Amino acid sequence: MTVTETHPLSTDGTRLDSIQNFTSEYWWLGFLGFWEWVHPVFGLFYLCFLFIPVAIALEWLTDEGDPTEWIEDREPTGVRGHLGAGWATIHPVPLVQSIIHRCNMAVVRGRKLTPDPDEFDQEQPLWLPFDDEWTILSGSPDKTFAHDTGVPQHRYAYDFVITDDKGSTYDKAASGTDPATHYCYGEPVLAPADGTVVNATDSRNDSSRANGAPAPTYRSIYGNYVVIDHGDMVTVLAHLQQGSLTVQVGDTIEQGEQIASCGYSGNASEPQLHMHVQDRSRLSIGIGLPARFDATDTRHPDGDFMNDKQAIVHCGQGVKTRKPTDQS
Repeated sequence: MTVTETHPLSTDGTRLDSIQNFTSEYWWLGFLGFWEWVHPVFGLFYLCFLFIPVAIALEWLTDEGDPTEWIEDREPTGVRGHLGAGWATIHPVPLVQSIIHRCNMAVVRGRKLTPDPDEFDQEQPLWLPFDDEWTILSGSPDKTFAHDTGVPQHRYAYDFVITDDKGSTYDKAASGTDPATHYCYGEPVLAPADGTVVNATDSRNDSSRANGAPAPTYRSIYGNYVVIDHGDMVTVLAHLQQGSLTVQVGDTIEQGEQIASCGYSGNASEPQLHMHVQDRSRLSIGIGLPARFDATDTRHPDGDFMNDKQAIVHCGQGVKTRKPTDQS
């Protein structure tokens, strides 16, 4: 079984790795310096902007190789794309929501830490939220390759896309920036397990241009999303297509049932499916939980699929679920 927390392509972490992770996650605290008009002590937070060159330097010094380098995702294109990518780094929505999440963790949850994958006892069987093979663009229990170690909800989050045999996430032969040129756009999103829908919305616009940056006017990092309560854990599926929900709050759903379609809403650089597991249904106070996926096949580029009864998955892998009819 592939149940190791460490990324298969990772080397042993070092103290420099920890410092690099910390500086790359917390540079945004520098914006608190703008509050020095409230009290001069806030001016000290400007020093956090120094984390940016430190993080860049340490990323070079501690380079472990990028397990997703074979994936050709959408790069910013044109003036709109480059301006959008720049704006995305300082967009107030993820900044404010990130601060809210952290404050909730400190005040409401008493700074409870996310559990270690090797110690977490997952009782709920989970399937991957799609059919056929998808690729993990971001996310791993390994902190070096984690989706976001700074936000407790997203410690074990994943972003999924579909790639072709050359590793591209979109049809390069198609002209323009239509999101529909991305292979995952509009594909069915399935319930990972039996449960009850406790929160959902699909009223938010998809970005109209797949130019390597989220829409500049998005108001939620998740965009359109579904939150499903499975009893002992909750799954969150986000960046869904506008108007694609097939369920509503209060519905009881079955594992493998289609609940929406993959879209391009919220804080996403291109069409993709975000998924994470947490311990509470309220988005802002949940603690991220590691996920093991049942009957999951995993593979690395140009490799054969490994048949796993239960798997912890990592960025750079191709993954798919073996449904009961597929299992021998």
